[in-house]
Amino acid sequence: MLRTIAELLVGNLIEIVMLSAGLRVQPERLLAEIRRPALAIRELLVLGLGVPLLTLLVVLLLPVPPRARVVAVLFGICPAAPVVLQSFHKRETAASKALAVVVIALAASVFIVPSWIWALNRFFALGIRLSPETLFSLLALKVFVPLFLGMAVHRFVPRVAEPLGRVLTVVMIVGLLLALVVLAAVGAGTLRLVTLPVIVAVVLVATGCAILGEIAGGSDPELREILGRTAMMGNPALALAIIAASYPSLDIGGLVAAYLICRGVSTLPYSLFAWRQSVRRQGSVHST
Repeated sequence: MLRTIAELLVGNLIEIVMLSAGLRVQPERLLAEIRRPALAIRELLVLGLGVPLLTLLVVLLLPVPPRARVVAVLFGICPAAPVVLQSFHKRETAASKALAVVVIALAASVFIVPSWIWALNRFFALGIRLSPETLFSLLALKVFVPLFLGMAVHRFVPRVAEPLGRVLTVVMIVGLLLALVVLAAVGAGTLRLVTLPVIVAVVLVATGCAILGEIAGGSDPELREILGRTAMMGNPALALAIIAASYPSLDIGGLVAAYLICRGVSTLPYSLFAWRQSVRRQGSVHST
């Protein structure tokens, strides 16, 4: 029961996040960010190639149990959790960049995820199943329809957009907190499955992802933070959809919850580092 609630919360938060982002974003600014070829190339190299390869390398080198290995790899090949947008919604310029990164990554997932599924099945016989049609439908309904709806409201009914965005932000925060509580309840009983090699692997992957994002961001501090956070998060909803489709008879929901908890905790040091860097930048701007 709790596991089902957790999956519903994690899966359905995406629509709220994307609708809220659409209500706030300036379409012209979003399109300007998306049309930057350097941004697309950098993030796709990190999210579509660097993160999956790093994850695969780490779980192959360490004695990670087979089921935990599959969960880690699936999180590695599923990029860009929309919930990362919540970290930037109060910073207008960064919010547009972050939304552009998420939109590009999720659109590219239609090609990235099936390609990695084919490679993993071909070389490691993992038996992963998710048709491109199912993936396209999932992304269209959960990501792009809410985003375009929010942008339409922002453009044609701007007086409604702002208060509705505030309400959705509250709903999203409450839903996220509930999801964390339920995940903690589900994962607490299976934390024994998270062995020391799994913890080391999670920490190494999270740290490596943050470093890849920082490098790819170049001289743009906001982009470094955005790519660092996005690379570390993965996409839990998409990973859960693949797990449900590929292994319906296996009871690994608790392991997924425990992995999510460990993954979330491992991102805290970088989140603190990024927050301190942001405060310093804002302080230097005000001082000048």
